[in-house]
Amino acid sequence: MGNFIPPGSPLLAYDSFGGDFYITGLYLNGGPYANESLDWPAGTEVLLRYDTLGHPAHNRCAGWAWKGADTSGRVVVVGTHPEGFAQGEQLHLMMAVLRYALDGVGLPRFKAILLPGVLRIMDRGMEAPEFARIGDRQYHHFAIDVPPGAESLCVLVQGADSFQLNLYLKWNGFAFRSSCDFADTAPGARKLMTVRYPAGGRWYIGVECATTVNCINDSFPVYSGRLEVLNGVPYSVDAWWGGIGVAEARQAVLQQGVNPNPVKGWCYLYLPAGNGEIAVFDQSGGKVASGLVEITSVGYSVYRLRFARSLPAGVYLLTGPGGFRKPLVLCR
Repeated sequence: MGNFIPPGSPLLAYDSFGGDFYITGLYLNGGPYANESLDWPAGTEVLLRYDTLGHPAHNRCAGWAWKGADTSGRVVVVGTHPEGFAQGEQLHLMMAVLRYALDGVGLPRFKAILLPGVLRIMDRGMEAPEFARIGDRQYHHFAIDVPPGAESLCVLVQGADSFQLNLYLKWNGFAFRSSCDFADTAPGARKLMTVRYPAGGRWYIGVECATTVNCINDSFPVYSGRLEVLNGVPYSVDAWWGGIGVAEARQAVLQQGVNPNPVKGWCYLYLPAGNGEIAVFDQSGGKVASGLVEITSVGYSVYRLRFARSLPAGVYLLTGPGGFRKPLVLCR
């Protein structure tokens, strides 16, 4: 039997089909047609129409497509069976149908934006897609917002090591194997990735299940191997950042004249002229050292922070006369 190709059919973007807007010799096995006056979703596209003069299906919709949103895929349906042909326009029809469906793949979207240190368990079915298990060759996407100055970003994925889960990270864009800043594809399902001094902003996390089944495609596909993956693999994902202010402090220290790696425990500070106390506070806000300073010169003067020798390596806040407040990094 034959199908008409409407002049506006999207399939014509992939093949001219001889330029006659017609495909002949298609196999039909009681296939359906779409009733455009009954339950016809808005936005449905007509791809093909039947040529069955004298039959109720004549000129009815023989192939159609629908895409609900940018974040969903495109469904493409045909009532005939072009998949069994090795050549000719029937093969070209099958190719065009597949290409149009693939070109309609939806934009990725998050399962969730993770909160720092809050473990997320992915072990549900499709009744709760935001907590669903991951299927074979699927990606799940997450994100975490990292403030400027964080010293590290850590992401932990855990699952049964009989499965292969891969982890990808990317700043400011969805993370895939083909487009990521960091990747861990080592064997197994447990992945711990640490990024030192990450850029502030949104980091995207991609989890991929690389475990799949074997398929023998005879008259009907026969699956073997890891069949349990077809019901989804449970796993957990956690992400956190640490060391707020450290990265910025290191840069600020260099710019403000504080030696970030003191020699013999001495630290040289440029302080505004004035008298008063200079104090050192740790990251919890506790005062860990202090001393009196008397500066009588005009403008800025150098002050040697003699008690730097007794402090452990870390990040500190210095305060002094005239509203002086600067970060200090001590390295050992």
